[in-house]
Amino acid sequence: MGDTFTVDDKAEVSVTKVEEREQVGNQYANKKASEGGTLVAIQWTVKNISDKPLGAFSTPTINLIDEKGTKYDADIDATSNYAVETNIDDSKIASDLNPGIKVTDVDVFEVSKDSYAKGKWYIEINGSKVQIK
Repeated sequence: MGDTFTVDDKAEVSVTKVEEREQVGNQYANKKASEGGTLVAIQWTVKNISDKPLGAFSTPTINLIDEKGTKYDADIDATSNYAVETNIDDSKIASDLNPGIKVTDVDVFEVSKDSYAKGKWYIEINGSKVQIK
């Protein structure tokens, strides 16, 4: 964690925080993990190192991967609630990221609590893999 790596010679990405949670959000908007599940909250930064804006579909995306190679997609509701709770504005998802600009983003994944406790876990960002647990 904290290591910076380059994605497609366009962006520098760094995973800055990983935490396992039972619930994310605040008193008004929150989400609890399903029975048998846990929420894995990831905070990460992306900086545009190219000389052109990165469009919403060009910015890096992340997946959570278990040691067997199974990919997990982020939970949109949990991600939004976690962004509100942590006061991280991930609104660049809908607009271009201009050259030289660095933003923090968040993603929350719901996975089996038992599987998460037992295995190794990775984040994949546009094909680059980083172990987080």
